[in-house]
Order: sequence, then structure tokens, then C-alpha cells
Amino acid sequence: MKELLKEADRLHLMRLVEKKKLTLKKTSMQLNLSLRQTLKIWGSFKTDEPKGLISKRRGHCAPNKISNEIREKMTQNLHYKYIDFGPTLTAKKLAENENIHVSRESLRQIMIAEGIWKQKKR
Repeated sequence: MKELLKEADRLHLMRLVEKKKLTLKKTSMQLNLSLRQTLKIWGSFKTDEPKGLISKRRGHCAPNKISNEIREKMTQNLHYKYIDFGPTLTAKKLAENENIHVSRESLRQIMIAEGIWKQKKR
């Protein structure tokens, strides 16, 4: 939702620039962007109109996202084999025994979501 509001603001400001009611420098200050970035946005607006302001990444998942298949396999192992292990040791054992390579922090987040690991207070 926040992304849509940001793009709507950009569209409104680019239309004001198009009508010469606002300069690109003032637009960049309002968008809290550098003039160079605002020029890139202005160029994409001129070529593709409103479609140029929409993020090209919309609808795509992150390239480093853990697949659902691997996540499911990890959670099964977490519940049955490595229930008493912490994230660091679990990540090491998953890499050694199951050939699943995942970072300790990603594993910790999954363990917290599954209710296996409790966050420590500082």
C-alpha cells in the first residue's frame, strides 16, 4: 500500500513538472531524492508515461528467497531431529547431514516463526 502511495505522489509531481508548474530540483526535494535520481524518474515518465513510474520488480519474489520445498524440509528436521539445537549448530548440522545450506540468521528467523527458538533479551 505504501508503494502505491509513493508512486501516486511521483505521478502527481511529474505531471506538475510536465505542465512547468514545478522544477525538477524542487521535485527532487519533495521526493527526498537526488536530482540525478529524479532525472531518471522524469526520463522514464516521458517515455512510458505512468507505466514508467511503476517498479519493475513488482510481482517478483526476491532472488535469494528460500524455496518453499527447502523450507518445508528444514522445518520437518527442526521439529524432529534438531529440536534442542540452537540456530548456529542447526545450520551446521543441516549443511553436513541434509545438504541444506542456509545462513544462521535465516534459520533463526524460521525457528522463531515456528516457535522453536525464543528471542533472547539483551
